[in-house]
Parts: sequence; C-alpha cells; structure tokens
Amino acid sequence: MKNRKITILAMLVVFVLMLSGCELGTSTKIDPAAVNYDNVISYIDDLKIGLSKVTPVKGTVPERAATNDTSTMVMYELPDISSYDPVVIGKAPNNVEVFLPLEDNNSKISQVVESAARKYNEEHEGVSSITLRILESELANDFIKSGAYLPKGYIASNELYGLMLKENGIKVSKVTDRLVGNTIGVVIKKESSNKIKIEDPEKMFDSIFKSVMNGEIKIGYPNPTNNPSGLNFVISMLSYFDSTNPFSMEATTDFSAFQSKVSVAYSTKQLKESANRGETDGFVMEYEAFQNDASLKDYGFVPFGVRHDYPLYAVGDVSEAETKVLSEFAKVFEETGVKEMATEAGFDKNENYKSSVNAGAYDGLIGEVLDFFKTEKKSGKKVAVFFVCDKSGSMAGKKINALKESALNAMQYIGEDNLVGLITYDSGVYLNLPLAEFNTEQQEFFAGSIQQLGSGGGTATNNALLHALKLLDGYYREHPDTIPMIFLLSDGYTESGYSLSGVKCLISAFDIPIYTIGYEANLDELKSIANINNGVFINASTDDVGYILKSLFDAQT
Repeated sequence: MKNRKITILAMLVVFVLMLSGCELGTSTKIDPAAVNYDNVISYIDDLKIGLSKVTPVKGTVPERAATNDTSTMVMYELPDISSYDPVVIGKAPNNVEVFLPLEDNNSKISQVVESAARKYNEEHEGVSSITLRILESELANDFIKSGAYLPKGYIASNELYGLMLKENGIKVSKVTDRLVGNTIGVVIKKESSNKIKIEDPEKMFDSIFKSVMNGEIKIGYPNPTNNPSGLNFVISMLSYFDSTNPFSMEATTDFSAFQSKVSVAYSTKQLKESANRGETDGFVMEYEAFQNDASLKDYGFVPFGVRHDYPLYAVGDVSEAETKVLSEFAKVFEETGVKEMATEAGFDKNENYKSSVNAGAYDGLIGEVLDFFKTEKKSGKKVAVFFVCDKSGSMAGKKINALKESALNAMQYIGEDNLVGLITYDSGVYLNLPLAEFNTEQQEFFAGSIQQLGSGGGTATNNALLHALKLLDGYYREHPDTIPMIFLLSDGYTESGYSLSGVKCLISAFDIPIYTIGYEANLDELKSIANINNGVFINASTDDVGYILKSLFDAQT
C-alpha cells in the first residue's frame, strides 16, 4: 500500500511537471524551473540527439575575405539607394534632397519631418521643393561617408554625428542648430531608483553612475558605432570622468572600470527587451521616444549629454539657391501645424536642460573616441561564433543559394584571431567544422563546407541549435573571456526533432545570443528564437543581409 501511494504521488508530480514544463514534441517533459546553467548540459545529453561529423573540404575563400580590405567593405555592402524610396518627392525645378537618419527607438521624428517637407512643398509649389529620404542611422551615414550617395541636406540626431561626417572628409555646414527639441537620458525602473542614493536631485546622473559602480543597479546603452545616443553616452561618460581631457589617464581608467559594469547592445530594442526580462534596470533612450512608449510607464527618465535637437546640415557642394531652400525648410518647423505636431509628439520638452558636455570640443576626435570604445569593449576578448545552416528540402533553390551568399559574405568581417565553427542540418545534425581560430586554413574549410551545401530532407532546427549551444558553451567555460554567439540561417520551418517550446528553457539557460536570418521564412519562429537571448532577427526577403551582418559584427567586435 505504501509503495502504491508513492507511485501515485510520483505520477502526480510528473503530471504537474508536464503541465508546467517544456513540450519537446515527444513524450519527454522538462520543468523550466529546474533548468539552470549548471545542469543544462545534462538535460541536453539526456535527449540523446545524434551528431554526425563531416570531413571538411577546402574551398575558395572570397577575395574580400581573403584580403580583409576594410576600405572597400562599406562601399561593397551598401544596398542600392533605390531600395529606399523617398517618403516625400519634390518636383520643383530647385529640388533639394534631405536624409533623415533614424535611431531604433520608434521615435515620431519621421512623421514630424515628413509633415514639414510636405508643407514646404505646398507653400513653394513650382519654385522649390524638398525630397525626403528616411534611412536607418548607420546606413545613412555610411552612404555619405563612403561617397556612395550624397544628399544635399542631412538631419542629425545631435551635433556629434555632424562632426563625425566632417571628420570623415565630408564637407558639411550647419544650417540650423535645431529643428525640434529633444534630449537623451537613462530610462530607469522606478523600483530600481529606490536603490539610488540621491544627495542632490540636480545630480541624479551622478547618483546613477555611483550606483552602477557599486553594483546596486545595471544599465545598458546602444552601440555608439551605429547609434547617436550610444555615441552621446560614451562621450558624456568620458567628459564626466575628466571634463578637460577625455583621454586623460583618469578618464580612460575610470571608463574602463565603468564599462565592465554595463552592457552594450546592437539596438535600443534589445536593451528594452533585456530590461523587460529583468536583466537590467535601465538603458539609454531619447526622451520623446520614451514618452511615447506605453511599455515604459513604470520607468523614470534622467537626462544627460548633448541635446538631441536635430540640427540640419548642408552636405557637399551646395549652391546658394539650395542653401536657401534648406534655410526656408528649417523655418517650417516653427510654423503653425508643424510646431504643434512636434509638441504633441513629445518634442520640445525638457527645455531648461543644458548639457555640461561641449560637443564642439570633440571636433576631430569622434574617430578616436570610437576606436577607444572598441578597444575597451573587446578588451582582448575573442568572438566565438557557430554558424548553424539549414540545408533541408524546403531550402532548395533560391533559399539555399541566398544562404550560401550570406555565410560567405560574413567571412570578411571575422578577424583571424576570432573563432568560427559550422553546423548544418536537415532531419539530422552535422558538425561540418569544429570551433577553431579563423586562420587561412579554417577560412578555406569554412568556404568549402558552405560552397558544397545541398538541400534535402526534414528540418531539425532546434536539435541543431542545442548542439551548437553545447559546443560553444563548452569552449566558453574553458575560455570565459570569449564572446559567444550563434548565427542561425534558415527558413524557420521546423519539421523534425524537438519543438521550440521544448528547447526554449534549455536555450535560455545558456544566455548566448542567437542571430537569426530568415529566407522566405516563418518569421514568427525565427523572431521567437532571436528573442530568447537578446539576439536580432534579419529578414533576408526585405532586409539587406550583408549590410546588417557587417553592423552586427561591428557591434560585437
């Protein structure tokens, strides 16, 4: 009788775990609460997923990867400008094109500027006009810096990005210091602000810094190489440590110590997701975007740094007539309708805020700041990346060819001192290339493995991910200074092996970001995989894969 009671109790426990656990697509169930970093490998081993080793064959390394000629990479990777249609098309004889770069923060600046452009065109019909093209911030800057495409006007988030163009040899002149008023700051959870010792409300940012250094709170900021707010943050911190010399021993030493306490992400979206998961207490964001984000109602805002007042610049050789058009366009932002729209959108707030950082003091130093940041961020760490490539039957034709192009293209951004491995899969999982330094021989093996890929069979995406995570984590445990990451290239249609709901708790335990690239894909599945550990999803059907890969590797390395 006693044994029968124990058996019934055990059955009840299993039943509860089945209800609350990971559905693996088989009779096996796992309780997510039981999985952690210390035991996740044993859970994967218990699943007994097969892994077949493939003898690698050397192939031809793409010329750009072989030479590692960074001077031509940006120009080569830039998409055709025609892929980005103007949102406003001017048709007057004296027409001026303006770039509006956007940060990844769902700002309403595009609506305000578009409204101003349309209003200008209506008021000056038949005489002069504005063509407005809206691009992601880094993309807009790379078009200009590389000389691939020069607009006549450029709206920067802040003055620092205008200085960046100038430093890269681009002729720029400021038309106006401000189109709409805005600031950036640290968005911080209200509950976390209780941990901050505020001695003086006017020195809230100082209090946040001290709390970060004491380990009481954790914050993150977007990568300054592709985000104006991130650049503003780095420069503000260097100025905070030494206002007279940002590259003094005191400033650089203090920044290094601070950098070890914060996180850097590719995008603001990643930072917000990390905060929502409770991994950080706050992150850097523009005030207007913060106000308009309903998911941040439990956060406060602490301004700092150079104001984001969206200065307007003339770019290149601009005629007197074109300069006049840009000046008149700037005045539209003060007119009835546009001004009210900007205020309603959340701009022109924090008007009393004055920055303690002199942007002009960094004229000619932006590149030095970014080089210093990259050195500090990496701090001698190597990137260890596994490519996980789908070669199932559903990838036949254009998909597998596009996958090969993406993987081969990515080679040029991975330095020889980093590590690369390759796993492919259909209904089975194959180790094509063990993780190793990306020297000439490893590059040849990687290229050969990718070039020989065919397609056929089922799709065991999640089985392949588990093996990649296990192998990558094994290296990381022995080399904790490594930066681990996975690139999953697939159409997202899982037909074999374990379900995503089943492996999600296992994937999460590793905390290794997975960047997913989808080819005519099941977008929801690939987005879900990317979101587990703060990765990024790239839609190969609409996004420019090569350019985004460049940005992602730049952000990580």
